[in-house]
Amino acid sequence: LRSPGIAPGILAGVPPNSATSEFVREQLSAVLRKPVGNTLLLAAGVEWQRETGDSIGELDLGFPVPTDFALLRDTVSAFAEARVEIGVLTAHASMRWDEIDTVGSETTANLAVVHAFAGGKTRLRASWGQGFKAPGFSALANPLIGNPNLRPELAENAELSLSRSTDSAGGQVALTAYRTEYIDLIDLDPIAFMTENRGHVVVTGVELSGERALSKFTSMRAFVTYADSDIRGVEAELRSRPKWRAGIVAHWQLNDSLRISANALAVGHVPEVSIPTSTVLLDAYERINVTATLDSSDTLAWQFSVDNLFNESYEEAVGLQALGTRVRVGVRYNF
Repeated sequence: LRSPGIAPGILAGVPPNSATSEFVREQLSAVLRKPVGNTLLLAAGVEWQRETGDSIGELDLGFPVPTDFALLRDTVSAFAEARVEIGVLTAHASMRWDEIDTVGSETTANLAVVHAFAGGKTRLRASWGQGFKAPGFSALANPLIGNPNLRPELAENAELSLSRSTDSAGGQVALTAYRTEYIDLIDLDPIAFMTENRGHVVVTGVELSGERALSKFTSMRAFVTYADSDIRGVEAELRSRPKWRAGIVAHWQLNDSLRISANALAVGHVPEVSIPTSTVLLDAYERINVTATLDSSDTLAWQFSVDNLFNESYEEAVGLQALGTRVRVGVRYNF
């Protein structure tokens, strides 16, 4: 991978650089599941994982500066789960222990309870869980943004949802509210141009979604989501996270061999950062894609797609204009 670099702007520039990188993950796991009667299911397991990352590269500072690195990380894990159904109540609990040789150990737990009522058509679900993530190799050792002092990322999430079945064909509507708290969230500091740990971040949000079969041959799914991110004690926003997102997906089965799908996506303003501009707010946008699939036989299918049907002009990153209307043709053969 070669980059000509980025000229200085409001923020400092990036020198020309190149790198050839390789990442390999090896994993072994064993899981034992045991039903106990008709209401209880137990599971336990162990896992071993080895990650290796190598990169050979250089920065051009008027003279070549090597940026090679090689990292290796072993993780040993053990976990246990239990799921029980008692009448209208279903509960699921789990616990996991991870020992990472370069980081240390961490124990996390999750709990979820579902209550079904109104003849099983309505479900109330409450869940709580913990998460743990070690820094990625690029975040640790990349010569441009890497930070070898990164700490693991911890998270705690609470969620409450209410869903209602609307018909026997799988239609439903659901309302979900959640709150996720991060400690040492790993993020890119655009000013220092280096990955860092955000001390305390709280994300709260709500989503309304629904799906329904409008007829035997037509179905539709829709959602609208609001999420607010708060970096406690810092006057900054998390990059690339719009507060609002909404979408509709529709499917039509015109006959036994021809089906059409269309999806519309609306994204609100997105906070972003670039070297030429520093912090900016990207404009909101809407996009519609359409796909038709024709099955010529049991083994051959043709696909015709139109992306960005109405040629919407928008940026998904600063200075990176999205493609206009694009037509794609594909073929799939099964044998």
